[in-house]
Amino acid sequence: MSIHIGKPYRIIPIRYKRYNAHYNIPSDSCLVIPLKQFGDESLCDIRWEDLNGVLQVIHNAMFVSQNLIPLNAILHDKLFDIWDHYYNKVRSGVVSLVNGPQVA
Repeated sequence: MSIHIGKPYRIIPIRYKRYNAHYNIPSDSCLVIPLKQFGDESLCDIRWEDLNGVLQVIHNAMFVSQNLIPLNAILHDKLFDIWDHYYNKVRSGVVSLVNGPQVA
């Protein structure tokens, strides 16, 4: 499977137990963002909201790329919003190009 760097992913359900134990995270409600790819593995950030509503993050976590699936923005809109806020830099660049240069 091809992984797109900087795009939002989730952990596949069959691997929840493995990643829950390995990273001590709620795998079923995590956002995973690949930052670098090393063959079949990806170096990722993991973000989620804890039980108190506080945003948590783990940087530089390794994932087997085939254990990730693209995030569905409609089904997981809260996770998509987190990705949009912290990682979607391309979109903000497009908006500024559409609006044209700012003239003082």
